[in-house]
Amino acid sequence: MLNYLDLSGNGLNYDDKILLDSKFLHILIAKNCSIEDLDLNFNFSLFPTLSELNLKSNKISIIKRHFFERSNLAVIDLSFNQIIYIESGSFSNNLKINYLYLNNNLLKIFNTDMIYILRVIGEFEINLENNQLSSYDHYSDHASKIVLNLNNNNLTEDYI
Repeated sequence: MLNYLDLSGNGLNYDDKILLDSKFLHILIAKNCSIEDLDLNFNFSLFPTLSELNLKSNKISIIKRHFFERSNLAVIDLSFNQIIYIESGSFSNNLKINYLYLNNNLLKIFNTDMIYILRVIGEFEINLENNQLSSYDHYSDHASKIVLNLNNNNLTEDYI
């Protein structure tokens, strides 16, 4: 049974259906694979044992809400992509997530309703370093411990 799969550096596309026979996969790494967009019919909840997903250094630009719905991912690395938009609630139904890496993308807006799960999870780390954020919409009644990296953005004191 396949638990760990590293496909980094290959010219993959989610149309290749690389995961069809990977029902017991725990870790999937597909860095530098020229993945442009995730298949609109694809959902990571199809892989209930998948706990870590690394899609670093691809060409992903949009994160749709259904990609991560009801998944068991604890670590999601989408850093060094070209993400300009994250649909509201994209990570809200993923109660196991502890680490979300969105650093080095092209995000201009980050709204906490994208990650409403912050109220439920005990500890959560999100990296938004090196984006183009000019504002950060947040609320302060989180019940969890949050580590938030906002280094090297376009924030001003009016928005912090």
